[in-house]
Parts: sequence; C-alpha cells; structure tokens
Amino acid sequence: MKRLGEPLLLLILLIQAATAATIGISPDAIEPGGTITVTVGGLPRIEDPADPTIYDDAQMRVEAGSVTITISGTGTYYIGEEITLSGTCTESEKVYFFMIGPNLSTDGANLTQLRAVNPADASTFESTTVCADDTWSFKWNTADVVDNGRYFDAGGYTIYAVSAPVNKKGLSGAKYATASINLRSGFVTATTSGATVAKGDRLTISGIARGSSGKVYIWIFGKNFYGNGNQLYARPINVEFDGSFEENLNPSDTKDLIAGQYFVVVQHPMGNKPGIFVDTEFRGPGTGYINGSGIVPVNLTCLQASAATNALISALDSPNIPDTYVKLTFVVAEPNIFIDPIGTRTTGSKFTISGTTNLAVGDTLNVEVTSAGFQPGQKTDPSNISSIAGTVVVQKGDGMNKWSFEVDATGFKPDQYIVRVESIDTGTTETTTFSMLEGPETPPAPDNLTLFPGWNFISIPRPLAAENNTAAIFAGVETGGRSILRYDTAAGDWTAFDEQDRLAPLEGFWIYSAGPTAVPLNFSTDPLLPPAERTLVAGWNAIGTTGNTPATARDTLYSVNAQWTALIGFDARNQAFETGIVNGGSGANTDTRSVYPGRGYWLSMTGPGTLYAIGA
Repeated sequence: MKRLGEPLLLLILLIQAATAATIGISPDAIEPGGTITVTVGGLPRIEDPADPTIYDDAQMRVEAGSVTITISGTGTYYIGEEITLSGTCTESEKVYFFMIGPNLSTDGANLTQLRAVNPADASTFESTTVCADDTWSFKWNTADVVDNGRYFDAGGYTIYAVSAPVNKKGLSGAKYATASINLRSGFVTATTSGATVAKGDRLTISGIARGSSGKVYIWIFGKNFYGNGNQLYARPINVEFDGSFEENLNPSDTKDLIAGQYFVVVQHPMGNKPGIFVDTEFRGPGTGYINGSGIVPVNLTCLQASAATNALISALDSPNIPDTYVKLTFVVAEPNIFIDPIGTRTTGSKFTISGTTNLAVGDTLNVEVTSAGFQPGQKTDPSNISSIAGTVVVQKGDGMNKWSFEVDATGFKPDQYIVRVESIDTGTTETTTFSMLEGPETPPAPDNLTLFPGWNFISIPRPLAAENNTAAIFAGVETGGRSILRYDTAAGDWTAFDEQDRLAPLEGFWIYSAGPTAVPLNFSTDPLLPPAERTLVAGWNAIGTTGNTPATARDTLYSVNAQWTALIGFDARNQAFETGIVNGGSGANTDTRSVYPGRGYWLSMTGPGTLYAIGA
C-alpha cells in the first residue's frame, strides 16, 4: 500500500524471457479506496509474449492515509518538563504540530515559540520526520518556551499532529489527530535539617522542585559569606526524577563559618537555564555581580547578608524573570554539649546520664565515666570497675537536641566520678563530676522482710505458703499500737489489715516498727501456682514488685506502660521518699532505675490497667 499522493512505479519481471517492464502511474489517477488493475496488451493480466500460458494478475488497492498521536505520562505536567509525543502517519513523510490554549492564537500556535503558525511558511511549525515503519516521535521540552522569552499560562491545551503545514482553518485538507494535556505552574519547596547548625557539623537543604528542567540553584549568604567564602556562588543541584533534591553542607563547609544568621534562596529555573545568574561571562571569574534579562546588574558582595538576599529576591521578582524561588534561614552557632545534673548515685544502681546539644540529629558522641581515683593496677588487684565508656547518637529534642547514656554501676566502688562527653566531628568536649556512695545490699532472694524504726513501705515479693500468707506473720512486730495499712485507690481511703487478711504479691502496704525487725517469709513451693496479677485504677496505687532480683522500673511496669506516669519509693532507713521515677524520664528520673522486691511504691496511673508479675 502506498500513501495517497505518491507516484507508483510498477516493475514487471518476465522470468522466462529475462526481461522487465516498468509502468508509471500518476497519483491523479488514484482514488482513495479504489482498486487499480494493470493491463498489458489490452489484457487484464500480464503475459509472457513468448508463451501466453505464463501470466499473472496485477491489482493494487489504494487506501487513504491517517495520523495518530499519543502522549507520555498522565496528561498532566508541570511547565518546564519534557513531554514525549509519538504516533503513526501513513499520509506524509513529515508530521507538523501546533496547539491551541489559553491566550494563544485560535488558529494554532508554535509549540516552543507560542507564536501563530503560518501555513505559507512551514518553518513556523515544529515538525518531525516519519520513519520507514510509519511511526514518528517528538520530544517537546516545555522549558524551551521559557528560554525563548515566552510564558505558558497554566491550563488545558490541545496538541494537533497534522500531515501537512496547515493551521486549524486548513485541517479539512489534511489528515490529523489531537491530544489534550494540562499544564501546571512549576513550584519549589525546601527545608533545612535544623534551624541551628553547630560549626563543624552537617546541614542538609532538601526539597521538591516540580517543572524543573534538571537543576535548582542554592544561594547562601552570611557574614562575609556569599556561597564560596567571599566569592559569589550559586550551587547547582541536580533534581531527581521524582522532583526531589538535596544539598549537604559537610563539616568542612561549616567549620569556618562565622556564628550568626544565614539566608538561603533556592532558585527554581522555569527554563533550561537560570533567569538570574552570577555574571562571569561579561565581568570575568570572581565577580560579585548578578545579571539577567531586563535587570540592572547588582554587586551582591558589596552588601551585607540580608541586603544581598533582598537584592537577589528583587531580581527574581522582576517581570522579565520567569524563575520561582523559596527563602530559608538557619543559624550557625558555636558547638555546645550540655550535661544534665547527675546528683549522687549509689554503687550497684542503674541510672541514665543525659543532656542536650546543638549538634545535629544522628551525630555520634563518645561518653566516658571514669573514677577520679583511677590508677593503673596489677592483674592481681581486686576487680573493682573504675570506668565505663560507650557511644550515643544525638536524638531530636524539643528545641535543642538530646542524648542519653545508660550506666550500670554494678561493681563500681564509692568515689568521685568524671563524665566526659566528646564530639569527634566538631572537636567539642564537656565534662562534669558526680559522687557515688556505697549502695544498700540487696540479697537476690530475701527470705525475710527487714523493717527499720518508723514507717516501712513494703510488699510481698513472691507468693507465700498457704499456712503463712496472712497478716498474722507480723504478730511479732512492735507497731506501737498502729495498724498495718493498705490504700484503696478507688475509694481514696485507708483500710487496716486484720490478722486473717491474705497477703499477696504486687500490693504495697505500710507497717510501723518501733525498732529494727526481721519478719521471716515462708514462700510457696507449688509449681502450679500462676504468677501474680493485680488490677489497678486511675490515680495513686500502692504496689509492690515481684521476683528474686532488682529490675528496672521500665521492665517491671511494662504491662501498664501506656498508663503509668510516675513511681515513688520510700527510704525506710532515712524515713524519706526517694526521687521519683518517670515513665520515659531522663537523668535522676529515668525509668531505667532499679526497683526492689520487698519494697512498696506509689504508682500513678492515668487509667485502669492490669499489672502482671515479672517473677514467680
């Protein structure tokens, strides 16, 4: 099949005679959809003159040509993106394009010039050549429109693919196809990884640029800083396929910055090149001038940071500049590490050393806790632990970022201890000291309850044997006439124990002792007895802990983790309440502090929950 309008040459081979004949057929003789019969010698067939019995028929059908068009993607694009047009054409050797849309010629406009197409001048059309297999393809970079000094309006457009250079009025004389697209205005968003960056630390500027032709440009202004020291520089940053971009200021970039406020402008070119640029072409390398179409060049390096930023933004806001932008700020500060007060600690305890910093989230800190009296010893010396070290990662905090380091003082000796926290990246160090005193001995499996003179807040750490599980076990305690008390949280009232009242794990109760007393405990040996559980209500509950050894408050109260807020113990030896433990707390209030079987605790609950034993 031939395209309509093309001349036909028919080559006739006469095999036996080894001769050939060529017949030319005028395109004027071809009707679309018709059939042409080729005759030789008046016969409706082709014969061998030497032998009429050798012949063949020659018929051809001529069909009308056509044009198709498809568009890559979803049909919605941002101005500045590349769009691929493709299709087929069986009508001509070239396909011509024009479009109609907002504020364009109603008869059709050029795809990259936006000027009206002229049927008398094929060069006013964008076009592409049809391949041998009748397919065609055309890459339309909408950024070229901007580079030609013209501007799209956001909205709907119709693209025409035509077999001849005709406008909308002349479509009746050609074959064509259409496709509709929606164009949106490009935009840019950006953010910094933190409002403050410590000198020598990292800072990330990232965001999304839609309608980008491949790059955004980042300008940074600060005290005696114009992007590259005192030289004006706009950082070209590649935009990924999904529109994202990211620029990292490394420790080497920030270590020499002067502390203070810095201004960032992220410039998003709407064309293939920025509308505002550092003018090195006309003024040579090292220039501090910016330039652009229709603006007066300005020397930004003669201005302070805020004024230079405003001058750049004023240029970008010019009606002759199509680019868009976003403005950010960040503060460069001297690197700081702060350590929260640690207070006095006891040997064998677990606690958290915490603090704040203006270093970036994800930075690593080295933490060392060393005895002030530490000296190198002999291998035969007692193995008292005099130091501990580790690394922590800076976490995001409210305002300043935070860090924390867990300490297990098991095996530590009483002494003054030095805490040293260091950032290798910034070379920043902070130190403090705290005292560690001898801690109380806590036998792993107490077979009795030790009562001190005065009030004692106690609990039963494990189920008692059936014949020894009532308040009668306290009959030998000199209480000075005072009752053993339990607290009813729901009623908000105290209740006195009777001798027959059963004692169960997980409940805290108060008993007064006139002097030091040891109360023997006879634990159950029944292996079929299930571990204890207790229903708690909102408010302050008097509880106990279970098991044979101390555990952290976090682990002990895991079953009510969503409801508990604070835990307060009572130091019977000193007749004083201990520092409270806070769910998720830090420093002296950390929930990694130990709680001890046999003691009682006040537990604050925001709602009902079931406390389960962690030991049987």
